[in-house]
Amino acid sequence: MRKSFILLFLALLTTRVNAQKLERVEPMFWWVGMYNPKLQLLVHGTEIAALEAEINYPGVKLAEIHKVENPNYLFLDLEISAEAKAGKFPIVFNKNGKKKLQYVYELKNKEQSSSRIQGVTSKDLIYLLMPDRFANGDKSNDVIKGMRETKLNRDSMYYRHGGDLQGLIGKLDYLKDLGITTIWMTPEIENDMPLASYHGYAATDHYKIDPRYGTLELYKTYVNKAHEKGLKVIKDVVHNHMGT
Repeated sequence: MRKSFILLFLALLTTRVNAQKLERVEPMFWWVGMYNPKLQLLVHGTEIAALEAEINYPGVKLAEIHKVENPNYLFLDLEISAEAKAGKFPIVFNKNGKKKLQYVYELKNKEQSSSRIQGVTSKDLIYLLMPDRFANGDKSNDVIKGMRETKLNRDSMYYRHGGDLQGLIGKLDYLKDLGITTIWMTPEIENDMPLASYHGYAATDHYKIDPRYGTLELYKTYVNKAHEKGLKVIKDVVHNHMGT
């Protein structure tokens, strides 16, 4: 009986040690030439804290690794020197000196276009909108299977109405004709809550566009098309507004 228990315990322990799974690294990429050379990466994955991280890339130093109570998280403190070049490099996760997982991280060059970041001044006319309540350009994403809220009711103040990024893209000329210079959209990131998250301030993922609005690529298209028309874009980021 004792031998069977020991074998079962060892089997469970082996399964636990080998169960590491890397799910995501945030932020997903960064830039060289930033004023602040320090960058902290959040690493999330099953039992990821059981592994040690290693980085070998010119100009990038892994200064410190933080482990917390939850074994599914690691925090990596990086220092990026002024000499670091844009490029991709592996973050290797080891166990007892053996490679278990790898994540390819990227440092990018900052956008140097003079029109890229202009700031907002008293000369600007800002139009604030909730994408869910503005224009529905793609009815196929009104309800997404697997998300907590599946009701669409334009007669209700609390349910979603179906507006999305495609609808906003289709109204850029309308906004331009109004004399708008800057668009401020309430957060378009995932708000996967069961009710009343249409406003965007019940975030469940700060790195994912809510699929009821579209995709990350569509969001980039929206920004580029707005810039082509001379419209500025404000990104609404409020990290202490999130879902339960």
